[in-house]
Amino acid sequence: MIILFAQARERISVFINKGNNQYQEKVLLTFPPVFGSSYLELADINKDGLEDFILSNGDNADYSICRKNYHGVRIYLNQQNFNYKESWFYPMYGATKTISKDFDGDGDNDMATIAYFADASDQNTFIYFENKGDLKFKAWDVEIPHARWLVMEAADMEGDGDQDIILGNFIDSKDTIFNNSRNIQALILKNNQVRYK
Repeated sequence: MIILFAQARERISVFINKGNNQYQEKVLLTFPPVFGSSYLELADINKDGLEDFILSNGDNADYSICRKNYHGVRIYLNQQNFNYKESWFYPMYGATKTISKDFDGDGDNDMATIAYFADASDQNTFIYFENKGDLKFKAWDVEIPHARWLVMEAADMEGDGDQDIILGNFIDSKDTIFNNSRNIQALILKNNQVRYK
């Protein structure tokens, strides 16, 4: 099992199954307590046959609520034998979750990211990253309502062979920053890449 731990002892660990319900922990990566780790995705982002780590770190609800320039999305490439190397970083205040799928149908994994802990000056609460190869991504600020996107999933909602994205909005009663999107509960982003012939 590969597990992301957040809060005080932030880390990514693998628990190696030794049989008889016995597991040995091997710590793969460690982060400072204020790092804000929130979501870990496993995907072969560079098409070398090995699953890489895509980490979203932007939890900003604890004691140091301020903009942090180290918040964002990181890719740690799999170097084999449980070794991972940070190879890509995109700064995004309050990054909450990243999903990696082949959204554009070209055979490689793209990414979609939400930021729940954005503030009034952040306009990119959802970003689509188109994979251009060699760890180069084109960031698209998709024109959708800027909201407190807390949850996100990807699935073929229409049965047409491509991956759509479902976003869930959460605004509490004290939040006045995103008042214009207060009535949005969920949003489906329909993928127009693949259609029945």
